Amino acid sequence: MNAGKVEVRTRLYDNYAFEQSLKKNLSVPTQARVKVMEIIPQTMDVFAGNRIQLLVGFGETTPLTYVLLSVSAEQLAKHEYTVEKRLKFEEDLQGNQMEPLVTFDGANLKDRGGVTFTGFYTQTSARSLMLKDNFESKDAVKISSARRQDALLGMIQTFRNEDESFAFFQSKSNLILMRNRDGKELRDEASIQRSSLLPGSVFNESFFPLVRASARSLSPAIYVDATQLSPQQIYTWVADQSAGLVAPINLSVTVPEGCRAMAPQRWSSSSTYAYQFLCKSGDQWEIRSLPVKSE
Repeated sequence: MNAGKVEVRTRLYDNYAFEQSLKKNLSVPTQARVKVMEIIPQTMDVFAGNRIQLLVGFGETTPLTYVLLSVSAEQLAKHEYTVEKRLKFEEDLQGNQMEPLVTFDGANLKDRGGVTFTGFYTQTSARSLMLKDNFESKDAVKISSARRQDALLGMIQTFRNEDESFAFFQSKSNLILMRNRDGKELRDEASIQRSSLLPGSVFNESFFPLVRASARSLSPAIYVDATQLSPQQIYTWVADQSAGLVAPINLSVTVPEGCRAMAPQRWSSSSTYAYQFLCKSGDQWEIRSLPVKSE
């Protein structure tokens, strides 16, 4: 309070001043909606530049028109921004699930090659839009459950390898892999194990995305923690070029005694993914790792 006046300063970035500035700079009609849709996951270049990227949607009809903004630390405090590019999609991104797109080229895992927006049309149908190369190109994968009763529960992860896209979905009964190879969509499924032996309780397999490394290439994969159902058992489904979804026997592991399985991790940009175990050693706890790779 100053001289009988109350001054309130907000810490919101997308406040009224930001909206009016964006409308003026982009020639957006006064009555049009302006909405910050997502904060884009940082690449190493963006992180090193001490900035973030925002996806902003605006327009009076659906689908909206989108713009990619770059915001530095200095601009953030002043509600300022730099317009990187305008984007126009036939698909509506409102209410979509956004995840980083895992991208690799042969045996090289790249630094966050894009993002994926997944929209669910119905309980049994969805679409994943993969935006690559800083939104310069895109792929789309569509999915429908084989049975009306087999509702989709979510998208687990998307991958891009050279000219092929992969999208893993989970339904009530299946782990579903959708591929887009040269414009042709391929589908593979594997059954999900669930148990409701105890009244009021459901025991499930848990899924985490990873990349399986071999001597010459990388493959999209889904790690499965089955310890709720099978004592101390974990394994991995791998997207094989010729055989579809396979669970290699050398990636099926019994959790060591005195240990608990954790989600697989990749500890550095040059390392491969590894199974992680939290183990008791005497009076202390330690993390043990087992690389996920094939010779």
